[in-house]
Amino acid sequence: MPASLSTTIGNIKNIPNKVNAELVREFYQYMVANGSTERHQNNSRKAITAYARFLDPATDFWQVNRREQLLAFLNTKIKSIE
Repeated sequence: MPASLSTTIGNIKNIPNKVNAELVREFYQYMVANGSTERHQNNSRKAITAYARFLDPATDFWQVNRREQLLAFLNTKIKSIE
């Protein structure tokens, strides 16, 4: 069963970097203010929260400046053929 928006919002507390946690909160507020659908908010929130938890706790989003930093995360999402 997919995670509800309230569950996804609650997962912010699991982000080890406080700067990233605050940026995720601000991103959510931006999406609500711009009238995005709840499904879009939830899917975007799950992706950005997963990336924030993937990053080293000492690394915040402002320090991500190399393509490889994002590709390393995306490569973990590739499913095997089996």
